[in-house]
Amino acid sequence: MLEKDEKKIQEELIKLIKEKLLKGFKDSKGKPVESIEYVQIINIEEDKENQNRNKIIIKQVIADARLLIQFIEGSTSSLNTQFKNNKSIEFLINQSTDEVDLVESDVTFIEYKIF
Repeated sequence: MLEKDEKKIQEELIKLIKEKLLKGFKDSKGKPVESIEYVQIINIEEDKENQNRNKIIIKQVIADARLLIQFIEGSTSSLNTQFKNNKSIEFLINQSTDEVDLVESDVTFIEYKIF
């Protein structure tokens, strides 16, 4: 993957992670996310066997996130945790416009805990 494409893909992944966490993630007590302070990509693993010049496949992405969880009415609690994807994420490279486009999928991000 070219460095310029990697940067664009990281930006798209951060947007995707934020969107998915805001839509459906709940903490261990079932409380929803109110907002996201930051997301930082820790590791990206490519599927080099199945990708080509026009398609980049990300097998796994691991990201740190700091979330604000709705605690009780009018207050929040912070949660620092890591997330990983449950399935591969594809990006198409448009050579003529030099753009990276996320292929729509039903990927979700789950907490990644190392014990």
